[in-house]
Amino acid sequence: MNDELVAIPTETVYGLACNALSPTAAERVFQKKARPLTDPLIVHVPSPESALPLISAPPQLHTAFLALTSSFWPGPLTIILPSSPLIPPIITSSTSTVALRSPSHPTCRSIMSACKVPLAMPSANKFGHVSPTTREHVMCEFPTGVLIVDEGESSTSEKVGIESTVVKLSVDPGGATAVQILRPGVVTSRMVSGGMEDVGETVVVDFGGIMEGMEGEALAYRTLSGGGDAGEAGRVVYETLRWAEEVTGAKWIALPDLRRVDDESVEGVKDRIWRAASGIVKGEK
Repeated sequence: MNDELVAIPTETVYGLACNALSPTAAERVFQKKARPLTDPLIVHVPSPESALPLISAPPQLHTAFLALTSSFWPGPLTIILPSSPLIPPIITSSTSTVALRSPSHPTCRSIMSACKVPLAMPSANKFGHVSPTTREHVMCEFPTGVLIVDEGESSTSEKVGIESTVVKLSVDPGGATAVQILRPGVVTSRMVSGGMEDVGETVVVDFGGIMEGMEGEALAYRTLSGGGDAGEAGRVVYETLRWAEEVTGAKWIALPDLRRVDDESVEGVKDRIWRAASGIVKGEK
């Protein structure tokens, strides 16, 4: 994706997408929607790992971010954190914070994977108008100048239909993590609190630093290989899984999601991790 505007279906509403790293493309979104430049755009990514280069946050916010994403991503939760220099100021409205979400809609996820760049994607409607949930709604809003992707065979039961919950993470004056709900949605404040509380009762088994931000807050932490070496991980994977089962007070064992690691040498470890998790990914249905 260069600087084109594309309307893409998500599990919430249709989004008007552009390359989030391109100020020119972002400016086109603001112009097309007649959206004030003071209203930031939400950046959409395929995974927590792909979001990390876009944020610049202290360790406790990294921990909170990874805790929430392990519970609610992909899905209708947007998380606001301090932004990295990679994000153009026009995206953040010069606020120095960036709003991030990982949609669960399969069509949207396929497009994000193909684009290989984060997508800025507000709702595909004129500013202040009702949000669109169908291709026809988008066509009414933008008869020309926008490529509209058909939703395909997505199940209606998986649709949320309203915009995502928006949560802002910050550090309060006492140095603790502050969580503020800026926009309510299907992910409730109680659900957010529950997702945060899980960290202290979680044993983390990591690989290649995927979940290293949780090390300081987790009940216990061990990595199969800090450098992402498949051979090293293979030698210790069973020993580490047995260790994780024996940690006193653990409510959860968090295992690295290796499905997005595109390396044939990791396939064996990926299979054993997937079996250990019984194919369950927290936050996915």
